[in-house]
Amino acid sequence: ESILGEETIEKIKQGDLTELIRVGESLLGEETIDKIKQGDLSEVMQLGESILGEETVEKIKQGDLSEVIQMGEKVLEKETKEDKEIETGDEDTPLSPDSEPSTQKLVDEL
Repeated sequence: ESILGEETIEKIKQGDLTELIRVGESLLGEETIDKIKQGDLSEVMQLGESILGEETVEKIKQGDLSEVIQMGEKVLEKETKEDKEIETGDEDTPLSPDSEPSTQKLVDEL
């Protein structure tokens, strides 16, 4: 959802793929999208192999989506954690009114 936006997701759910195709063209190129429309997934498979690895793509072809699901869960878990940190302003430790300013992290990074 974060990449496409809620409105686009709703359109896709209703069967309107124009926005998804537009995003696909911007990421993959119009020529690749034309090939996909014609049923040629070779470039998508190459891209998948370069990102996920050949072994994972072979598992996907066989219907085993477990690794993709695990990756998705990790991404969602990370986004949720980052969202909570942004909402609370808490990255490493909770702040309290008695907290002293610290330069330790800055010193560590230098």
